Amino acid sequence: MSDAQQAVNVIETYAQSIKDQLLKPAQGILRRPYLCPGIGETYQDLTDWDTIWSGIAYAQKGDVDPLKDSLLNIIEHIAPDGKGQRRIGYKKYSAPPYQIRPFLASGVYALCKLIGCDWLSEQEMDSLHRHLIWWHVNRTGREGLLKWLHVDEGFADNGLVNWAWEGNSVQGTDLNAQMVREHIGLAWVFEQRGDEKRAAEHREWAERLCTRIENCLWNEEIGCYASLYNPPVRYEESTHIKVLGYNNLWPLWVGISSPERAKIVIEKHLLNEDAFLSPYGIRSMAKCERNYNNMKGGYINPMAGAPQYGTAVESLSSNWQGPVWAPSTYCAVFALKNYGYAQEADDLATRYLCFLEKALARDGGFYENYDAETGEGLHAYGMGSWYAMLGQLLKDEDVFPSI
Repeated sequence: MSDAQQAVNVIETYAQSIKDQLLKPAQGILRRPYLCPGIGETYQDLTDWDTIWSGIAYAQKGDVDPLKDSLLNIIEHIAPDGKGQRRIGYKKYSAPPYQIRPFLASGVYALCKLIGCDWLSEQEMDSLHRHLIWWHVNRTGREGLLKWLHVDEGFADNGLVNWAWEGNSVQGTDLNAQMVREHIGLAWVFEQRGDEKRAAEHREWAERLCTRIENCLWNEEIGCYASLYNPPVRYEESTHIKVLGYNNLWPLWVGISSPERAKIVIEKHLLNEDAFLSPYGIRSMAKCERNYNNMKGGYINPMAGAPQYGTAVESLSSNWQGPVWAPSTYCAVFALKNYGYAQEADDLATRYLCFLEKALARDGGFYENYDAETGEGLHAYGMGSWYAMLGQLLKDEDVFPSI
C-alpha cells in the first residue's frame, strides 16, 4: 500500500466517524435531513458547496440519502425567479442576498451518475434550470461574463482575487468557469431525462462562457487568468484584478484553458515554490504576492468594507490569502491531471494527503486551512466538508463534469 493510500484510509475512516455529527435532522424550514460543514458549533447551517463535497463522498461509499436530501432541501428553497439560498438554517436564511454558489448542478450530476435521475421531479428540474438562467438574467457584466454580487458570495469569501469595494462589479474567473461546469452537468441530466431542447440550451451557454473566458480573462502580464473589475463609471474600461489566487486556476480544473495557456500557469505559478506550491499543498494565494500571509484568525475587514473606490489590496484575511486549503489543492491536482502532468499530480496529492494524515494525528480533527509555511492549523477546527472527498485525488477521473 502506498503512503498516499494509507493516508486516504485514515482520512476516510475519520470522515465516516463524524458523519453522524455532520448530518442534522429535518427541522423548521429544512424539511429533510441535511449535512452541515463541520462538527461542534462552527457551522451548523446547510451550506451549499460544503454539503455537496461531503455528500458526494458518503454517496460514493453507498449512503446516498444525505446528499440527496441536502440537494432537495436546496432546490426546494429556489424561488420562482431562480434565486436560491447559499446558506439555510432551520429558522431562517443565513445569507439572503447571496445566490447559491454554482455547485448545485454539479452535485446533482454526481448523484445522478451514481443512482440515475429518477429521484428528481419535473418541478425540481425546472427549478434547477431557472436557477442557472437566473445568473445570466441578473448578473451579466460588460464583457458578457457573470458577476459576483460581493466577494463573500463566492468561492473564496473576502479573498483579494475577486475583491472590489462596489457590489456586483467583478466578473469572477471562478464563477464563470464553474458555471461552464454547471451548464455541462445539467445538460447531461436533461439528456438522460430525454429533454434535448433544454440540454442543448445549457450546452450553448457553456460554449459561450468558454469563449468569453478565453477571450476576456487571460492576462498576459501575469501569465494567468484574472477576474475582471467593472468600474461604476461606464466609460472607464474594465480591468483585470491581477492577484494570483487559487480562483484563477478554475479554468484549468474545468478543462477550459488552451494547452498553451495551461502550460504557462502550471509551470510558472502552480508548480513554483515561490508561488502556489508549498511543502503542505497548494497555497490559496501565491507566496510572491505582496499581501500573502498566514494570519491566524486574521479574518479582517473586507466583508464589512468601507465607502472606498476601486479594488482592495490592503485588506487581510486568513482563509484565502495564503494558507493551504483543501479545495485549492483538489482543484490543482485535477488541473494537473487534465493537462498531462500526471506524475506532478500524484506527487502533489501524496504531499498533501500525507501531511493531512499527520495533522489529523496531531490535532484530532481538521482545520479549515493550514499555515502554508509551518503546517499549523489556523481556522475553524472541526471541518468535515471537502475532507471527506480527498480519496478522489488518487483517482484518474474527477466526479464533477468537465470539458
